Amino acid sequence: MDRRKYLSLILLLCVTLAVYAQPKEKGGSVSGWLKDSVTLLPVAYATVRVARAERPSAPVKLTVTDTNGYFQVAALQPGKYTVTLSHVGFRAVSREFSLGTRQDGTELGILYMRETAERLGDVNVTAQRLPIKFEIDKITYDVESDPDARVTSTLDMLRKVPLVTVDGDDNIELNGSGCTIYINGRPSGLMKQKPGKALKGIPATAVRKIEVITSPGAKYDASGTGGIINIEMARGGLEGYSVFVQGNVDDIGKWGVALSGVLKYDKLSASGFFSHYPNYLRDARYNSVLTNLNDTESHNLYSRVRGKVRQPASYINAEISYEADSLNLLTFSLSSRRYEIIREAAERDEMQREDASPVYRYRATEKSKTNNGGTEATFNYQRTFRKPEQLFTLSYMYNYIPSGGYNHRYMFDFWKDNAQVTFSPYDIRDENKARSDEHTVQADYVHPFDTLQTLECGLKYIRRTASSKGIYKRREDSGEAWESLPAKEERFLHVQNIYAAYLTYALKYRKFGLKAGVRLERAAFDVALHSRTEPDFDAGFTDVIPSVTFSLQVTPTRVWKVGYNTRVMRPGIQHLNPYRSETNASVVSYGNSRLKSERFHIVSLGFSTFTPAWMINTSVEYRYSGNSIRAYTFMENGRKVNTFGNIGQENSVTLNLFVNANLGGKTSLRVNGNVGYIDLDSREIRSVARGWQYSATAVVQQTLWWGIRCSAYGGYFGSRVRLQYDSDGYYYYALTLNKSFLKDRLTFSCSGNNFADGLRRLKGVVSAPGYIQHHENVLQYRSFNFSLSYRIGNLRATVKKVKRGIVNDDVKREDASAK
Repeated sequence: MDRRKYLSLILLLCVTLAVYAQPKEKGGSVSGWLKDSVTLLPVAYATVRVARAERPSAPVKLTVTDTNGYFQVAALQPGKYTVTLSHVGFRAVSREFSLGTRQDGTELGILYMRETAERLGDVNVTAQRLPIKFEIDKITYDVESDPDARVTSTLDMLRKVPLVTVDGDDNIELNGSGCTIYINGRPSGLMKQKPGKALKGIPATAVRKIEVITSPGAKYDASGTGGIINIEMARGGLEGYSVFVQGNVDDIGKWGVALSGVLKYDKLSASGFFSHYPNYLRDARYNSVLTNLNDTESHNLYSRVRGKVRQPASYINAEISYEADSLNLLTFSLSSRRYEIIREAAERDEMQREDASPVYRYRATEKSKTNNGGTEATFNYQRTFRKPEQLFTLSYMYNYIPSGGYNHRYMFDFWKDNAQVTFSPYDIRDENKARSDEHTVQADYVHPFDTLQTLECGLKYIRRTASSKGIYKRREDSGEAWESLPAKEERFLHVQNIYAAYLTYALKYRKFGLKAGVRLERAAFDVALHSRTEPDFDAGFTDVIPSVTFSLQVTPTRVWKVGYNTRVMRPGIQHLNPYRSETNASVVSYGNSRLKSERFHIVSLGFSTFTPAWMINTSVEYRYSGNSIRAYTFMENGRKVNTFGNIGQENSVTLNLFVNANLGGKTSLRVNGNVGYIDLDSREIRSVARGWQYSATAVVQQTLWWGIRCSAYGGYFGSRVRLQYDSDGYYYYALTLNKSFLKDRLTFSCSGNNFADGLRRLKGVVSAPGYIQHHENVLQYRSFNFSLSYRIGNLRATVKKVKRGIVNDDVKREDASAK
């Protein structure tokens, strides 16, 4: 075993222990509670300074309030002191107190802060605002406070968020595993297909904050294995408007535009966003050697492919809120995303015998187009009662996701030396049309008994219909008419009815926090295959899903958390669709209509500590699943077959570490890392995969001369542990410079990605029953990008929206490991 992998795990453990192992101090103390004078809500993470009364400008102790607005400063010697509490957007509050020689404690009770509307003059800021906030079940990253948000994408912002990693192919992981992406507190079908590509096209100026929900409670669908990432996109204010316009271009002429804006007038709030990116990708090459272990005649298949991919993407989002009065709020939103993959490739294939003599060879051209995206409409009504946190919400959501496309393959320059060998016809066209319709109704109620206890409950119903139709055509010559093959036609209809109810209880008492709940889900499935080979069938599952999170805040800046939850992931249409794609002469792909939901049990232990200069969050997580959905391959009639099955048993232990350091007023450093041991076992395909996997990402920000901001980020991802598949690790890096003009309204940015690399070679091996395949992807990774953005108008506060909404994403996304 590589010694460096063990050293990585030991190093992360040592950092955690070293931070926590601090001696306790003795002396008097002062404590109290801080609240907003208008909303009466706690003010979390306000700065608390304690100074001698005779020297109020020289603090002797410094801390922050916790999530409940509570603070306590200990180890104070006898004497007179002044405590000052400050927070961005509020007027500072000061109190004087005295401590006697008996080293007793002073309780200041509840202190109130008022928001300030004063406009500041020109000042030089030498300290950086801390954009990260820890709570009992989530972590929040304040995108608006990050200067890079003016010129970067939402995907780049995710690289800075604790526990989130984004690799060089824009795949997103949370705690080292897959996760679910929400938009504005609701799961979005628009994020189910290639979410990294979608977020890359959304400028960060359209995002308010990013929430990482590490321990989803019972109110969330039991979906996702790594947690939930919620992206709040709406921005707004009191009165007026604000518009951001952004455009960019890179060194090969790829361009993109984005527009976002907010309007607030009286009781009406509106926000919107639009972007379009053609996403032309550079040339890529793919080489592979497939060895058939059980056939000496057709033994080695050599494939060489060179192609180009274009991925145009458009995204539009609009949301309108109407506040009828102080207690009733209506919200309507409409989102649409279009995402296409257009691929053109030239291929050379040659089959050889075991003695290296040729059997056949040919050239082929292939053009394919895949349509993804969808449309989503939501309506929410929120009723607020006398208590600000007492809420009733009624929500409806409709989600339409079309998918499908075609694959056209033309073979020519064909040669063979054995007339008995048969092949696919020269011209093949494979078409598939699929869609998913989803209706969801949900009711939620939140009841705070007091400032310490809260009860949440809700009911939910989902009706989801997924269908597909596959058509297979061929012709012997490119000038002939297409001939349909009815025997290969496949139709598929899958209807899901899901009923759910949940109950959650939360308790906050001094240093202790508890959030526990239970969710009951009943899922009924009806599947009609319309096939000549398999009958229709139905199935039903009932799941009781508990969750609990316990926190202990040993000091205002140190928190321990332990939790348990169960996650259930149901297969999506791409896993269930039995349509056989056979356009490639050597590869067949289809889904499995009899897949069952996979279930994960997750136990986690976490620790967080922070000061104005440092922040550290670390956690250890254990996961188990006995029926995870996995992609796998095998040989059938001399061809490679790709499909899915409930074939995986997984045991894993992962250590996650996040470090944020403000190294002076102009420099900051953020590091995300995880290392884990993964044990995968599948008796069905007789495959075992065990080993360490790790990744690390870092972001360094530096303010240079004349207000130029520099951001450098990069990461390394080791080989992932997967059944039947092994691949090399890889790295990525980027450097960005930006400068603002006209009082921060106009911002120019330039960036270089992997600028020291020309070509990147990524190798992998597939080991399956009957064959071994070695393949290599050769990609152009170097790119340069230039961006210009301009802000019009001025709007500061936030558009008011409902605090609860539909949160469903129980459908498993396509396995990234599927080949």
